[in-house]
Amino acid sequence: MVSKEFQNLDFSPQKIPADYLQAIGLVVVASAQTEDIVQMAIAGILGVDAEIGWALTSHMTSPLRDSVARSLIEFRSHDDAILNEFDSIMGDIKDAWARRAEIVHNLWSIDEKTGEIYSVQSTARAGLIVDKRPMELKEIERDAEFIREAGLRMLKFLAQYDIMPDLPPRNRFRFHMNKAARKKRRKKAQESRET
Repeated sequence: MVSKEFQNLDFSPQKIPADYLQAIGLVVVASAQTEDIVQMAIAGILGVDAEIGWALTSHMTSPLRDSVARSLIEFRSHDDAILNEFDSIMGDIKDAWARRAEIVHNLWSIDEKTGEIYSVQSTARAGLIVDKRPMELKEIERDAEFIREAGLRMLKFLAQYDIMPDLPPRNRFRFHMNKAARKKRRKKAQESRET
């Protein structure tokens, strides 16, 4: 049985107004940019180029990137003002990630009678809780801007303290290990271990 508070909600993505979908998309794109800047921060702090940084951080979760970046910066600087600024920026980025998660992972619906847009979240820690919250377009747009600005603050910090990772060298030989080549190399290694 559907609860009365949910019975008029239509969860069809096609029913969500285009301006809402555009704002949600802006959150997604701004988040990807901010995540990439955090990956750049980790690479820059380590002193490796951006490509090596991607190889290292691409499959890290956002909380792991946060922990790694905060741990590594302490090796790079002993200046409390710099460390406090970095922590402040990472705090904003952590907040940005939470805002992104709420927008991206919640269900979206429109009330068929009122036209109001809702974000519906479910959690199941020691019991199921489903909650709906009205979402204003301006709130989503503000969140997108906050997410973008948090990343840009980090980018400015990296430039200010000369922590930007280098671009990869143009002559780096990297394309010899495509998927087929890796599979062949691993098969050959497996066969040599078996003999």
